[in-house]
Order: sequence, then structure tokens, then C-alpha cells
Amino acid sequence: MTHEAAGERFDCNRFVREVRARIAEETAGMSHAERIQYYRTYRYDDPVLERLAVPLRELDEGKRG
Repeated sequence: MTHEAAGERFDCNRFVREVRARIAEETAGMSHAERIQYYRTYRYDDPVLERLAVPLRELDEGKRG
């Protein structure tokens, strides 16, 4: 699937493959428990994603604490 905006073509499939490859590279060699901790403490560069993640972290900390 592609989307043309501002004269550029966005390839959704390529984007997903690139993101998956980056995540796999960042978490290579981690155990399952280490990966869970990685995602619980990950800070997003995108302010909207970070704002969405904060309540989930707080909820998760309440369940564990």
C-alpha cells in the first residue's frame, strides 16, 4: 500500500519492515524479561506517543507495586 503526499510515495510495507528491523536490532540478545523491561521504560520521541504511554506505565506500576 502506498500513499502519495507532497510528491513522495509512502510505502507502508517498507516502513513496517524497517521498524521491525530496528526493533530487532535494538533488542537482539535480550531475554524475554529484559525486553519487557525495555518496553516499560522506553521513552518515545513523539510527544503524542509519549503522552499515551505515560498512563499505561503508571497503570502497570500500580499493578506491580
